[in-house]
Amino acid sequence: MYLFLVNVTCKQCSEILGVSEQKLVDWYNFCREVCFVDLKSKSKKIGGKGKHVEIDESVFGKRKYNKGRFKDGQWVVGGIERERVGFVFLKL
Repeated sequence: MYLFLVNVTCKQCSEILGVSEQKLVDWYNFCREVCFVDLKSKSKKIGGKGKHVEIDESVFGKRKYNKGRFKDGQWVVGGIERERVGFVFLKL
């Protein structure tokens, strides 16, 4: 878990620990899920009267044959309140 937290790649971690890369991919996915659940449980509503909230949206995907419009993608909407250090991300 320490290597996950300090951004060591699965391949590098596999070489360091002598464990198969597929097992580490499973562990890294588990660690990401634990972080997500923790962040989601601590999230609070942002905004309100007299507050400034900045929002943005992005789509993450890939293009077919690296040309033209995106074929498929995942929309992500995010917001941050200027007066408070806090943010929220929504996956659509």
